[in-house]
Amino acid sequence: MAYHHGDLRRALLHGAIELLAEGGPAHLTMRGAAQRAGVSPAAPYRHFTDKRAMLAAVAEEGFLALERACVAAVADGVDDPVEAFWHRGVAYVQFAIENPAHYRVMFGPEIPDKRAYADLYRAATMAYEALRASLRACVTAGLFGEEEIEIRAMRAWAVVHGLATLFIDGQMNLEDAVTRQAFLVRVGAVLRLEANVLEKAADALPRPARPKV
Repeated sequence: MAYHHGDLRRALLHGAIELLAEGGPAHLTMRGAAQRAGVSPAAPYRHFTDKRAMLAAVAEEGFLALERACVAAVADGVDDPVEAFWHRGVAYVQFAIENPAHYRVMFGPEIPDKRAYADLYRAATMAYEALRASLRACVTAGLFGEEEIEIRAMRAWAVVHGLATLFIDGQMNLEDAVTRQAFLVRVGAVLRLEANVLEKAADALPRPARPKV
């Protein structure tokens, strides 16, 4: 991506992503990102104090894009809260598969405390709150109690994060030549099982007595 006037930050981030995709965080340097953007070695410091700040910007961009992907997954009139839950989960894993450079920085050890970067912390928190909101919709539908939201959010995040990481790290050997689409179908099946747990939880709840007439 060539640098155009007024778009230096965008060009630098694009260069950073290219370097991350080629060799991970260890491969990224401020000088390298500047070279990819076609600017001087000093130019990145107009926007980023150091390499970690550049990584934080990459992670922030990733969290915002992740949430856009999850919102898009339920944008076509997915009204049932359980169906919306697993649609968002599949979208999460698909994002990781399609954006591994972003994803590894979002959850990697290079930024141990996201609170040190206000914009990144805000974006990461928003993404997690969106997961909790999808579970709160299940509470509203009577599937389980408010007190279960946090533990169910943790379990759901562990499932999708584990599946995503296993795939992008090449550890998920589902078949000899797995395709992304085939894997996502499997992910959907796993999340449907989790959704069935929600539905069974609702079935186990005591039903209110019908009013006498």
